[in-house]
Amino acid sequence: MLFCTSATLIVIFVPKIVSVYKDPKGENAISSNTTTQDQRTVTEVSVVAVQSITEENKTLRTKIMEVTRLSTL
Repeated sequence: MLFCTSATLIVIFVPKIVSVYKDPKGENAISSNTTTQDQRTVTEVSVVAVQSITEENKTLRTKIMEVTRLSTL
């Protein structure tokens, strides 16, 4: 178990230590918060999908209300 823990720590922290050693000021660091064109496209597609699903949801709720109203008559 100690070996697994040590191996995990080495795999995680050695690359970070090497990158800090090579660039101590962090001038060439790559930010993980950057947004690429692909991410924007996925976001736009997601928004369209949510709007479509919301519209379908409204339609189905209306139909359910109609059926419920007709079945009570």
